[in-house]
Amino acid sequence: MKHTFLSFILTFGILTLTGCGLNDTPASGQRTSVTQPMDDATEIDAPTEPNVNAVEPEEADTALEISYEAFSKSETNENDEETFFFNYLRPVVKYPAHPQVAEKINSYFSDNQDTRLAEAADQYLIYECSYYTKRTDGQIISFGGDCFTYEGDNNNSFRYMGVTFDALTGEVLTLDSIASDPDKLHDSARSYILNLLASPRYQDRLLYEPDECAEIVNDYVLAEGCWYVTNAGITFFANNNVLTYDEFNPLSFTVPYQKLDSLKPDYKYTGPFEMVGCFGTTLSADIDNNGDMDEIYYDAYYDETDGYVYATLTVNGEDYSHLFNSDDCWLTDGATYHMEYYLIDLDTSDDYIELAILDNGPSDDPVTYFFRYKDFDLEYMGYVPELVSSASFYWTGDGTVSCPTPMNLLMTLDVSATYEVKHDEISLIQEDWYEIDSSRLSEEMQTHNIMQSFSAYTEASKHSSSVELSPEDGPVRFLATDNKHWVRFTTSDGSTYYLYMVDFVILDSGQEAAEVFENLPIAG
Repeated sequence: MKHTFLSFILTFGILTLTGCGLNDTPASGQRTSVTQPMDDATEIDAPTEPNVNAVEPEEADTALEISYEAFSKSETNENDEETFFFNYLRPVVKYPAHPQVAEKINSYFSDNQDTRLAEAADQYLIYECSYYTKRTDGQIISFGGDCFTYEGDNNNSFRYMGVTFDALTGEVLTLDSIASDPDKLHDSARSYILNLLASPRYQDRLLYEPDECAEIVNDYVLAEGCWYVTNAGITFFANNNVLTYDEFNPLSFTVPYQKLDSLKPDYKYTGPFEMVGCFGTTLSADIDNNGDMDEIYYDAYYDETDGYVYATLTVNGEDYSHLFNSDDCWLTDGATYHMEYYLIDLDTSDDYIELAILDNGPSDDPVTYFFRYKDFDLEYMGYVPELVSSASFYWTGDGTVSCPTPMNLLMTLDVSATYEVKHDEISLIQEDWYEIDSSRLSEEMQTHNIMQSFSAYTEASKHSSSVELSPEDGPVRFLATDNKHWVRFTTSDGSTYYLYMVDFVILDSGQEAAEVFENLPIAG
């Protein structure tokens, strides 16, 4: 029974949402090195330590902060076999400027956790529920979520959900409450979704003819709990065989704000330009600031017979599909998971709005490719290892993007990194240290017992003194890396040391990391 549970949990972890929308699944695998490791024989200069006494802006004292907290409960029988497993990943909000908002949101998720645990204990063997941030600003705080359940005998289900709060009151928002005319908002959203369902992209996935879907969309898609908001629009989803036969790949539809009627001004997105389009549709925008509207069309599908992705990308009728045939920009079947593409203004001070194409490559590694239309020609700019639709993709229109980037050392985890648009390219800003992001791991996975003794350095230099650490010094917590050779960590007594890695999993002593440290998340 225990092994069966693990199999289902791993299967659940790689599921992705298809349709014109997507699941915000955290990155977990390595894609491409962000820095080139130096030869082992070369002495590495110590990375500069951050200034811990640097003064933060005053806004940080009142800013909205969202972290995540995992709660798990399991039961076993007399044979130590797991008979019940429950996991709930919930947001924890800190908002000093509006403490009552944080209190209401945290209470909502605390109550929701208790309700789902009670439901799970009565009905299911496995119940996993996770939430993730979608849009946060002065008007709205919105979360998407997904839920996997298993009742036994291969009876399982997977569904998506959403909940959105007023950022000033903390109240849960409904579709009617965000509209000045609820009927008009429903009508415009329904019309957009039905037009998508009538397009060729959806014909082989629907249980019904497109003209039979209007009532279903109205009753089961434009329903409370089945939507969240992003910077690009409102995302609705059709769960559990509502429109398709595939229970594990429900459809979702992001309706752009430009297509929504009667959204109250208080809830409109006011940040830098962002527009979303579904596969097989055309977006119209002046992406080179010459005063004329440009027509952008993108579509992609995966051919299972030959294993290739066939994409069509045009701007103003000119075909640029060949741009996906380079070593640095090559679409995988993951490019068809999301069925949407974006226009996004990365730098509001220049004349361009960038085209963003999403992909989930080998090992479900998220990536967004960027293109710029300049001098009547589309140019490839580079990529970042995250989806623009993810809450982990942070941008303000100043020409930089912050997002998780895979570690090159020790673990299959992410570091926090920043990329910049410069000279028509997007590239990583090299830093001395990158903070390791383990926030979405359970607490027990964030620390690691020492299983065999090893040597560490007192500074990030091979010229510094070394110490021998034993199992009694654990557990350790890994904090940062230069993503070349060095990893900074603390021991159980709070002391800070440095680990030198000669490659991804090998210490300079020749020991394998997984033999030294317990519970390292390393993709197989």
